[in-house]
Amino acid sequence: MAEERAWIAREIHDAVGHHLTAIRMQANAARHVLTDAPPPAARVLGTVADLSASALRDVRLLLAALRDEHRPTGATLADVPALADRLSSPGCRVHVTIDRHAAAGPLPALVDHAGYRLAQEALTNAVRHAAATRVNVRIRQDLKTVTILVEDDGQGHPPSSRLLTGSGLRGMRERAHLLGGHLDIGPRPPHGWRVKAVLPTHGGG
Repeated sequence: MAEERAWIAREIHDAVGHHLTAIRMQANAARHVLTDAPPPAARVLGTVADLSASALRDVRLLLAALRDEHRPTGATLADVPALADRLSSPGCRVHVTIDRHAAAGPLPALVDHAGYRLAQEALTNAVRHAAATRVNVRIRQDLKTVTILVEDDGQGHPPSSRLLTGSGLRGMRERAHLLGGHLDIGPRPPHGWRVKAVLPTHGGG
């Protein structure tokens, strides 16, 4: 089993890690060469460089987790504001609110990481596919659950491609259900889209 995990890690590193590094280098090179590029183009290149760097960090964390199953997982809900900053643009603002009960303890690593991934999927879909101008993210942790709510003001019914981005709708539901939680996705009256995930705080370690 350990050998298989190590082989998978090497394959991911070769197939994904090298390409992400190349994308980041190309984007940074373009930023330096195209000094007279219009501001929107410069912002896009900066976003490509930042997102590829972030994705590369995530890949490295996942590779480390594959090599050592007891290693803590990567990004957590505390990283959602930084993610929102990266995804925000003049045409679509992302606002994050985090409300944590004073007596609530630290989240289990698996719950914390799953919450981040759910927020990431919902945010990315809203920004890229919903034609939204504003996305609100609310994260609330009480003594028994953590709730991640993502609402946008875009299209009331998303195209199918929006549900297939990343892990997609099925992957989001599976991630929540594996931890004993649930996921609700649907239109947000009068317009827009709403994703709500509720995870028990005892759902992982």
